Amino acid sequence: MTSAIDTAVDAFRATLVERGALAGAAATDAAEVGRRAALLVQSATAWQDHLGALLDVRQTMELLGVATRQAVYDLAARHRLLGLARHGGGMAFPAFQFDPSTGRPYDVVPALLGAFAAAGVDSYTTATWLATGQDELDGRTPVSVLGDPTVAGVLAAAAERTAARLSR
Repeated sequence: MTSAIDTAVDAFRATLVERGALAGAAATDAAEVGRRAALLVQSATAWQDHLGALLDVRQTMELLGVATRQAVYDLAARHRLLGLARHGGGMAFPAFQFDPSTGRPYDVVPALLGAFAAAGVDSYTTATWLATGQDELDGRTPVSVLGDPTVAGVLAAAAERTAARLSR
């Protein structure tokens, strides 16, 4: 564990020096930058642990077979694809929303995303709901049944009910 931390610290140090990020900064400012960086790393890891694999825009372009980043961002803006804003710009796209046999989002995904978007629920809350066991699904997560068309109606109704509660 110590060697992993040392490696991470060395890479962090090299990046800060390379970018001149802390040139002339007071020790207290530098300590705050280090603390925030550690929190961001831990936060990103926690999200990935909860949501599974997260694809970047280029990986998502390849999976969908589209030629531009804008096409992917447009799908996210129209609630056809779940995109999570990343600190510093760009988006991450949870892999769970894609049917592995087609590379396309599962058919029910737009209905789920639309319900939450209409209620003003942000994408991280939506992602959390998708990855958390739901009573309406006998404790299963929505992610675990996205590809099952026999539960699409139950899933959409559960999303509508939850979105309505969150909009209040």
